[in-house]
Amino acid sequence: MAHATLHIGTPKTGTTFLQRAMSDNNKALRAAGIVYPAFGTHQSHTALALAFNPREGDRHERWGVTDRVQTRKEISRTITSSLSSTGPNFLFSTESAARLSGDQVRELHSFLLEFFDELTVLVYLRRRDFMLASRYSQRIKNGSKNLTWKQAIKKLQTHEPNALLDRWASVVGQENVIARPFLESFKAANDGLLSDFAHQVGIPVGELVPPAPDDVKAQNSSLNAEGTELLRALNSLLPTRTTDGSQNLELRLRLIERILEITSGPPLRLPPEVLVRASERFSASDRELVTRLGSAPEWQEWLAQPAPQTAAPVAVPTLRTAELLTALSVPSGPLDYSQPDWRPRDWKRSARRRVAKIAR
Repeated sequence: MAHATLHIGTPKTGTTFLQRAMSDNNKALRAAGIVYPAFGTHQSHTALALAFNPREGDRHERWGVTDRVQTRKEISRTITSSLSSTGPNFLFSTESAARLSGDQVRELHSFLLEFFDELTVLVYLRRRDFMLASRYSQRIKNGSKNLTWKQAIKKLQTHEPNALLDRWASVVGQENVIARPFLESFKAANDGLLSDFAHQVGIPVGELVPPAPDDVKAQNSSLNAEGTELLRALNSLLPTRTTDGSQNLELRLRLIERILEITSGPPLRLPPEVLVRASERFSASDRELVTRLGSAPEWQEWLAQPAPQTAAPVAVPTLRTAELLTALSVPSGPLDYSQPDWRPRDWKRSARRRVAKIAR
């Protein structure tokens, strides 16, 4: 009987680390009768989720899912070829699946049941007050320019864990949904997360080699407080597209790399008043979740974790004009300066003024 486990994240719960570990330990997995299929050169199966999300956008473009029907055909061929030559137990991992609506979950479930008799969904849940700073920073990295903490809290409210569990349980059955607590201690020792994950999917833990920390950090580096504020200030100067309509990803990635090099200081923390507001919004839902999932010690530990650290907001850092211009001067292609949604009318003069102001 063919069986698949679908790991759906959620975001900011060590998903990149686990995907790298599964990819690096592919031989050990196959020896244990588990297939972690390769979708091209990617270590995750994000294309699987995006193929059922009709809201096309930057993520689809970034992952090459420009034709969802064609992507499904390619995934079908990959699964079919692996089923015919290896064992019947498959493991997929994509946090993008956590973003699917109820109808999209049903479509994905029906698609997978064409190949598998059973589907188990594994999800890690992190307290949202601990996620808030990293989600805020990630949205800045993605191009947000006027984001406020209030908006970040409101956005995070839509990622309600109880609603997520209901959405998947209504399709695959409550008995086929495994919800696990993501503890903040996992961040200091990823082997705890890897051991828990391996236990849930039936992998012999002793045979798995954790990925090198530097390799994972290179894929998922976090800006510090100074760098986040600098990028937020610069986002209004960065064109989001080249003249051929493609995303201006290379310029943004080079800028983020440069900011990581030239900024310093403590990591981004919540301002104290923001933590109070977040606790007011999320604590009742957290208690409801723990009540729902039972009184297992690990969930009680999840709920009892002390609140995240707080810090006062930082100002835009003082940097030399030459450093900023170096980061901005080599675009990935002809830039589209015609988009009125980001470009002030006198963009050249405005850009020079703002860069000079930031550098002072």
